[in-house]
Amino acid sequence: MIRPNGTTTASVFRRLALGLTLGLALPMAVSACTGGAKMGELEVPAEGVALRYDLVPGSIFEGTIASKRSDGSVGGNQSTRKLDIKAELTVMGQREDGATQLDIVIKEIAVGWVVPNSPVNLESFVENAKTRLRGMKISMFLAPTGEVVEFPGVPDDLPQEDQFLMELVLDGIEQAFYPVPERPLKKGESWDDERERGRKGKLGRYYKETTTSTFEGLFAPDTPPPARVARLDVDAERIETITTKEGGHETKYVDEKAIVFDIDANFLSSMEGKRTKYDGDAVSRMEFRASWRSTDKAAVAQTVKQTIADPCSDDYVGGEDCTDPCSSNYLGEEACTPEGETPAEAVTDEATEGAATESAAEGAAESADEQPESE
Repeated sequence: MIRPNGTTTASVFRRLALGLTLGLALPMAVSACTGGAKMGELEVPAEGVALRYDLVPGSIFEGTIASKRSDGSVGGNQSTRKLDIKAELTVMGQREDGATQLDIVIKEIAVGWVVPNSPVNLESFVENAKTRLRGMKISMFLAPTGEVVEFPGVPDDLPQEDQFLMELVLDGIEQAFYPVPERPLKKGESWDDERERGRKGKLGRYYKETTTSTFEGLFAPDTPPPARVARLDVDAERIETITTKEGGHETKYVDEKAIVFDIDANFLSSMEGKRTKYDGDAVSRMEFRASWRSTDKAAVAQTVKQTIADPCSDDYVGGEDCTDPCSSNYLGEEACTPEGETPAEAVTDEATEGAATESAAEGAAESADEQPESE
């Protein structure tokens, strides 16, 4: 539907939902958030503390995720977008490279938006958004260190409004995981990590993220059950570029996170933080937090085989170039020919070839007519 000002309904939804990008803290298996609890400091062993994820196939975890974003609008008014999610995380099987599949299902969702002078009915939009997102499943692959090694894209067959909402959820889930170093850590130690995803200079999505992490020490939260947790402070800067044939668009994200890692149960226990997004002249700020707990339920473990081998996929990270002229990631000169149609060049070649064949046949026939009869 085209609105009177020339914008589509989908574009209005896109502006309203802009920045709902969830800073979802989706750790592996969180028992209880320690936010607000008193934590007594413990002595760090001389050999340091090793952090690792213990992802047991078949395990199921329940979690709550909350995010809040604030934006300044034209005229000085403030818009606020809140999102609360209850989700279920299932650890599936490992594949050959050691990565583990995680299935995350949104069980319940609450959306609260305050947008001054909204051009659409927000109450109706919120109810529709809850219906669209409830029950959605996201499957991803995590390395033993907690690094995201494979992540899904938004299905092309969804309506545009649904595509945008799912894209926001996927962005939030993807950026929430924290990869831990393989070496033991000593109190006060800091280290830098760099991550790249996508193909720089190619069509599609590319980002480079630089993270500085500091191990603040070991603590014992004053909450049952007893636990030893590692506290880490993380600062990150991420530059993301979306490139199309019309050009590129760059967005900058600055994150500050406080992470609590349970070193006895070997999972990321809780995360909370804030993000500042710079998109051209627009600046938005967001706060987020999450907590998860283990359940007594168990799923059937699987052996997983899944890779992204298609160089035309938006999530492909190999060195091959896309060769499909109809893909948005194709950079060659060949024109796209919809399925079922014949390229113009092919038609010309076939016609030329047919004419040549027909001419040769006619020549052969004439030659045969001119041959004298055998005596």
